[in-house]
Amino acid sequence: MKITVTRAELRTMSAGFAKIVPGKSSIPALGCVRLDVRPDGLVAHATDLDQRASYRFERPGLEGRGSILLPFHLLKDYAKGAPDDLIVLATDDGRTVYATYPVAGHSVTTTLLCASPDDWPADEGEIPTAEAEGFLAAFRRVSRFTSLDASRPVLCGVHIDSSGSGDRNATLVATDGRRLTCCNSLKLDLGTTGGKDDKEEDAGVVVPATKFLAWQGLPGEASFGVSRGKTATRVCIRAGSWTYVVKTISGRYPNWRNVVPGEAGMTHRIAFTDAEASSLRQILPTLPGQDAIALDGADGRLALRVVDDAGKPLAIPLASAVYEGGGCRLLLDRRHLLDALDAGFRNFLFADTVSPVVSRDGIGGMHVLMPMRDTGKPPVAESEPSHASHASAAPAPTTTTTTTPTKQTEKPQEKNEMKPESPNVQTPAPASTPQPSPSAAALDALQASFEAAKTKLREAQSALVEVGASLRDAIREERQRRTEAESVRSTLRKLQSIRV
Repeated sequence: MKITVTRAELRTMSAGFAKIVPGKSSIPALGCVRLDVRPDGLVAHATDLDQRASYRFERPGLEGRGSILLPFHLLKDYAKGAPDDLIVLATDDGRTVYATYPVAGHSVTTTLLCASPDDWPADEGEIPTAEAEGFLAAFRRVSRFTSLDASRPVLCGVHIDSSGSGDRNATLVATDGRRLTCCNSLKLDLGTTGGKDDKEEDAGVVVPATKFLAWQGLPGEASFGVSRGKTATRVCIRAGSWTYVVKTISGRYPNWRNVVPGEAGMTHRIAFTDAEASSLRQILPTLPGQDAIALDGADGRLALRVVDDAGKPLAIPLASAVYEGGGCRLLLDRRHLLDALDAGFRNFLFADTVSPVVSRDGIGGMHVLMPMRDTGKPPVAESEPSHASHASAAPAPTTTTTTTPTKQTEKPQEKNEMKPESPNVQTPAPASTPQPSPSAAALDALQASFEAAKTKLREAQSALVEVGASLRDAIREERQRRTEAESVRSTLRKLQSIRV
């Protein structure tokens, strides 16, 4: 049997399998890739027992039939180099493999003693799939809101609820106990399962939020299928040359519909433009202080307030954002707000500063976010300065005396509900002292600019460290290639010196 593939295709395969193959395993075969030469082409497989992926090569050169197991780390090494270079794998017995690949313009052949293809875990068989337009995009959109708490595994995946009807019967749901996102824009068939009294009832599935499904190398359109076995339920997703099968997470998903509040009585509304959302993606991660941020709304305007590590309040007017309501101070986790904006949510409704915040995108998506609890003074006071007085978007410190925000340990949430509990955070109280003199305000602005510059310098230093590490790796690889090339040249010189 002989296999010939390009480095470009081998590189594509390696990028996907890197999300599957475990770094360490007690089963040696799991650290390998299985290559099957079939009548219909060449297919590569990788698995960690809970998930498996298959990649069908588009233009392989094939001779004979059979299977071989090759260590994944060697295939990754073979994939390095010019995209059009050819990698040749040949074997007579499936165990001894001769790998031929170019190095520095010379062809090098190495002999590999591989594991037996019989050591590969048994396949569960093909799972039929049907077209699922938009599934991968919707899955990636909501999967960022899944939980990372391993003690609640059912929340670590995306719940697919197919109890609806019509062209949008399926709803993808994800929650971590503090926020919930759902997307109802798909038509999926998950099958049914026998319920009480032998009645048929719809059964949803919880798909793990795996690295492979989040990988951007998958084509956009996919087909979807479910196989319900006696011991496990599996989901199959086909996209382009890829086939992916993963075990679903067992357990009962919380009744997510119970935590979605009605919009009646929600008199406050905050709306961000796309430009404002893009600006916040750059501003929020660099602001000083802890995770808590305050959104102050009054007179149709919105301002962002934080407290730095020294307890000094900073205010940034959001000129493009719109606020509707009688005035509020909404306390949010900056990371949660960024995730919501990145997911495409722009309009947020809420009744008060302790009730859930709801956002709908108009195309089937909904986001529910619990605000953080404000233990300081009332959200808005009569003496709060008007946002119209802020002339620029630069942070404008005030002379308010405050306490640095602190976070307390969050209590675990119940499984079937999202409680409106939040860390106790003290936010800057409304200004009640006389305005500072122009010179004092200028010094404060200069200090704020200095702190921002320090933050940027730290980020630049981290980037330089990463660049240095990449350069060291590149130099190490170049030295290795030169050593291999010199070894090949030495061998050639010895062969040329032999006289027959």
